Amino acid sequence: MNDPNDPLRELFAKQRQVTHQHAPRWQGLPEQRPQPLHRLPAWSLATAAVLVLGLTFLALRPQRPTLASLPPLLPPPAAEHLLELPEPSLTAWQSPTDFLLTTTPAVHIL
Repeated sequence: MNDPNDPLRELFAKQRQVTHQHAPRWQGLPEQRPQPLHRLPAWSLATAAVLVLGLTFLALRPQRPTLASLPPLLPPPAAEHLLELPEPSLTAWQSPTDFLLTTTPAVHIL
C-alpha cells in the first residue's frame, strides 16, 4: 500500500540531513559567566531619592495639636447641666422595633 505522504517524508529526511551537515558544532557551555550589567547605581539613586522625599515629608508635615491646647467643646456653664441628667432605667427601655415582632393576630389571643 502506497502512502501519499511518502514523497513528503523523503523531502523532510533530506532537509534534516542537509541541516545536520551545515549546523555548527556544539562547543558546550562557556567556562566563564558573562559579567552582569551594573545597574546598582541607578537603583540606589532612585532609592535614595525616595528616602529623601519621604523624610522631607515627615519633617515638614504639620504637627497635631495637643489635647491641652484645644479649646473646650462646650463652655463650662453649658456643660455642667449635662452631668445632672437622671440615669435612664433599664426596665423602662423599649425597643424601637417592637412593631416588627407582631406578625399574626393569633399572638394577641394567647
